[in-house]
Amino acid sequence: DQVKALAGTWDILDDTGKSTGISVFTVSSAGSSVREVMFQGHPHEMTNMYHMDGPTIVVTHYCAAGNQPLMRATPADITPGRIAFRFDRASNFDPNGEGHVMGDLTLVFTDRDHLRQEWGSYEKGKPAGKVNFELVRRK
Repeated sequence: DQVKALAGTWDILDDTGKSTGISVFTVSSAGSSVREVMFQGHPHEMTNMYHMDGPTIVVTHYCAAGNQPLMRATPADITPGRIAFRFDRASNFDPNGEGHVMGDLTLVFTDRDHLRQEWGSYEKGKPAGKVNFELVRRK
């Protein structure tokens, strides 16, 4: 339900508070999934699909790098205001090859109109960097 409540258009802000693009969240498939389109309309547009898998929630990140990591949050990873997803597996990615894959995502629901996405990437199975996005719901 926390993810479904994100339905709408959000500005993605840089460190100065300037919008660098938008994310659009849409509840789909008779309410059983949520699609997020990050940086909609940009050359590096990406899609995230969120849905339940038994007692867990999963997100598949369709990355501009061409791979598709699937991350999972167990009931212990879900609290009011926070969902922490951890790497489960990836398609179109060689873990021993070159390149990186997004390996974890934490959604921090600051309030109804503010969301922080904390992304962690991995290369050859080791942490390779973090990036955070601050999102503000468009009125």
